[in-house]
Amino acid sequence: HTPYFTSIIQIVCINIYITSCNISCCNIKNNFLSDIYHVLPKIWITITILLLAYNLFMYINFLSREKKYFCKVYNKEIDFIISNICNILGLNKVDYKFSDSITTPMVVGLFKKSIILPSDITSIENYDMVLKHEIVHIKNKDIECKFLFVLNFEL
Repeated sequence: HTPYFTSIIQIVCINIYITSCNISCCNIKNNFLSDIYHVLPKIWITITILLLAYNLFMYINFLSREKKYFCKVYNKEIDFIISNICNILGLNKVDYKFSDSITTPMVVGLFKKSIILPSDITSIENYDMVLKHEIVHIKNKDIECKFLFVLNFEL
């Protein structure tokens, strides 16, 4: 059997199928498109779920990896600065922790927010401005906005 002969057999089989099902060529196109329209949303939902799971996994992995380095140490000066900034901005007192593994301050937590500070934060000039910057992230709900942005991007 040559490829040419196989092609002819396939064409004949398709013609027999079309004739036996009493379907026109336009309906075959519509059925194909209809099948694609049913499959594409399933593929899209699957990819969306996989991306959400990946981002959630990466965030949880980051927190679990870094949490062992977080240390809650009371620092009178930092506590005073944070309390003053929170009072000025109308926020409840914000929790803070120190870490040897980070070099820049960050805010973590979607529900219970904490400011994570590098252990050598007091050596930074104007570190009170750094603390204010991090607290403003909390006041502006930047973590929630980032979460919604990632969710929106993946949808």
